[in-house]
Amino acid sequence: MSLHLNGCKVLVTRPGQLGEQLCRLIQSDGGITIEFPTLELTVSKELSRQGLLDLIASASHILFVSRNAVQFVWQLAGDLAEPLRNKVILAVGEGTRNELADLNINN
Repeated sequence: MSLHLNGCKVLVTRPGQLGEQLCRLIQSDGGITIEFPTLELTVSKELSRQGLLDLIASASHILFVSRNAVQFVWQLAGDLAEPLRNKVILAVGEGTRNELADLNINN
């Protein structure tokens, strides 16, 4: 096994599970990780599950900017396959697209 990072220190700014996964990959390649999540996804006091569903219902296009965003919305609103059926879904990056596909959102 080749350890390409050879003790190199890497600042990991991804939050949550994605940050943990990245740290494991870096460490398995010989790197030393410094975990420093730079953002945390939270629900605003103004947005409820029903409010989110109402926003989705009124939109023609939905843009997901990260896998974390997909997971966060899914956790808040539940199964989105039906509410998103007739929407144009945009994903920033292959990982985001794959996350949506894993949830049967392919439009």
